Amino acid sequence: MWEYHDLTGVLFSYYASQSHDANAATVDYPRWHQMCNDFRRIKKGSKLQKKSDVDRIFTAVDGAATLAAKHGQANTPSPSKISPGKEMRLHDDKVKALGRSEFVATLVYLAINRYVAM
Repeated sequence: MWEYHDLTGVLFSYYASQSHDANAATVDYPRWHQMCNDFRRIKKGSKLQKKSDVDRIFTAVDGAATLAAKHGQANTPSPSKISPGKEMRLHDDKVKALGRSEFVATLVYLAINRYVAM
């Protein structure tokens, strides 16, 4: 993970700067989805790499960060804990974005899903 630290930082900065918002410190959902498409992480017939799986990862990490901030904890639950029909709606749409550490967590979950799906 440390070997790719600089690369993940550049990746985060690139997608954060693509947002129409002046805040380049977060990656919002459209940029997250764009990144997943750019790197071909969404595969229609795949076991764990469908659009709904990628959406669930974003929602779980973003929602867990909101819950942790609300309760003063730093705990991120697994994306599999969220059922497909439910979303964690704890804040308005403006806040639905990933900070740098959350972005790295989503990359880890994407890698886990890819490894399991192989």
